[in-house]
Amino acid sequence: MAGANNPNPKKQPFGNRTQQVFAFTGLVLFLTGLVATALLGQFNWITAGLCILGIGVGSVIFLPRLTRNLSVYLNMILYSLFFCAAVIVFFIILQKHPLAYDATRSQNYSLSPVTANFLKRLDQPIRATAFVTNKQDRTAAGLLLGEYSHYTPQFEYRIADPFRETGIARQFGSDVLPGDIFLERMTTGTGTADRVIKVGKLAEEQLTNGIMQLLRGNELTLYFTTGHGEPALKEDKVTAALSGKGPDVDNLQALVDQLQSNYIRVAQLDLSRLSNVPQDASVVIVVRPRVDFDPAETRAMRQYMEHGGRVMFLLNPDIPQIGSDVRTSLVNLTALIKQQGIDLPPDAVIMPLAKQQNQSIYITPALPKEHRITQGAALNEPMLMFEQARPVLPGAPPPNTFVETFLVSPDKAWLFPIEELQRALLTRTEPRVSPKMDDLKSVSLGVASTHLVPTKGEQGATKIMVVGNGSFVTNRFLSNYGWTLFMNGVNWLTDSGELIAIPSSQIENTPSILTAGQRQFLFILVVIAVPTLIALGGLGYSITRRGSLQ
Repeated sequence: MAGANNPNPKKQPFGNRTQQVFAFTGLVLFLTGLVATALLGQFNWITAGLCILGIGVGSVIFLPRLTRNLSVYLNMILYSLFFCAAVIVFFIILQKHPLAYDATRSQNYSLSPVTANFLKRLDQPIRATAFVTNKQDRTAAGLLLGEYSHYTPQFEYRIADPFRETGIARQFGSDVLPGDIFLERMTTGTGTADRVIKVGKLAEEQLTNGIMQLLRGNELTLYFTTGHGEPALKEDKVTAALSGKGPDVDNLQALVDQLQSNYIRVAQLDLSRLSNVPQDASVVIVVRPRVDFDPAETRAMRQYMEHGGRVMFLLNPDIPQIGSDVRTSLVNLTALIKQQGIDLPPDAVIMPLAKQQNQSIYITPALPKEHRITQGAALNEPMLMFEQARPVLPGAPPPNTFVETFLVSPDKAWLFPIEELQRALLTRTEPRVSPKMDDLKSVSLGVASTHLVPTKGEQGATKIMVVGNGSFVTNRFLSNYGWTLFMNGVNWLTDSGELIAIPSSQIENTPSILTAGQRQFLFILVVIAVPTLIALGGLGYSITRRGSLQ
């Protein structure tokens, strides 16, 4: 009875066994060709033949009753051809007019807003020349340099092989090698280069600051004072190894490396030997001294500042230490800074309520206020976390002096007397911290002072900036926020006119570069193979449901 009610008792959903064998064999051949192509990195006659043969053999499943399904087949072919043609046209348009979107949260593969805004205002022609040899490096160079030309018509670039295009290489000397990158400042009238510099690395920070160096024309020289317990400019690996205390992180090696990569000269300043500040000093920087300046050194600094000097003071609180760490109160430095309208009370800034969350009361967030030194920072959000912070307060400025605050603590801070800390350290007891809620307030942590001389204008003004912490520029604590604050300070002190602080990416800009074979494979796989398989599968499913394959 069951057989009588079923007119097709031997009906098979995907045809008879022979058709199934052909379909399975075609699929195996097709996938074998794709896998072999992926391993080789490109199609060849064998792998391409396997893919075509697999499609041909697998198509046998559609041969039964061809005439009955001819219209369906023709529609499928026409739709497939139209779809593939549309995708190919779209692909060609993207090749001619490429678009890119950086989906990473930190925008690792995009130019920073600082660079983008700077390029949009670029008013002088700049040409970059990158010397590379292999295709992968040429592609990577083109991606980065193309981003620069996208933002301004004033930037042009060329990529050359130093061994083949010797004429271009000879323009930059006789020792040009692969990997060399040169920037030229072009004249608007003749189109020739009037200044050339060599870039150390094909990266955004080096390129943008190289352009800044071209436009600036003069070299910046930063002098770091020494002889008062300041952090060393270089890491002493030998002493660290002999002491057995691990790597030396209390130095300025990372900061100095960054400065030098940005075409800024760094030098030490020992005022006990020179007795004056060199004339080529763009900025004098005092980082976390543990011992006060003597009267002669203070006199040399005062003379420098009176003649339009620029100084950056990064000062930790005078918290005394037990052991070999010798410290003295910075009496002379405090008096010198006070003459510029900035007070440094003998206190430390602490966060008493942090103890309720089992956090250190000595770690103080530094919130930026609107100022050129903090430009680019989000206001009301911590720019830095100071392990120790001292108050830097606007005082009574002398005539023609303008004092501005650019860093503050949160409004739950308290000024802790240094004497209380000293007493606790000597007695090895916990400091008694019991402020009233009314005593908690926001405390100034960074102040900038400008003293104008009527006959000299701003170019001849005395400028100083004081930050209530000096450890944030050491290897132990240096971050992109600290680097940006430091460079913004240098920019403001030297009247550079443009922002030269670009966050140093901790992740190298290394986009995936595909070979020609890999691009070909992905194109055929995504544009041709996948749509074809989807179309064939959909057609087979539709015909099967209609009972056409029996």
